[in-house]
Amino acid sequence: MYVRDPADPGRWAAAVHRPGERVHQVYQVGDRPLWEELVDAYFRWVSWGEPGHERFGMTVSPEGGQSIWLDSPERVLTP
Repeated sequence: MYVRDPADPGRWAAAVHRPGERVHQVYQVGDRPLWEELVDAYFRWVSWGEPGHERFGMTVSPEGGQSIWLDSPERVLTP
């Protein structure tokens, strides 16, 4: 798996997994911990019940504040 930071193509992470092995090698370049962010986001998504993209929404206030929510604007997700 390969992931890169769209804001800075010089920052990226890659994981190499070999079938049958429990350990995989992770490589990262740049000062942002992309792999850790990806793993954290995955486990948060799993903890929410693996919802589809159609269940997520975003509200932007007139002042520019933003909130991301699941299923309804009353169910705001925290980072």
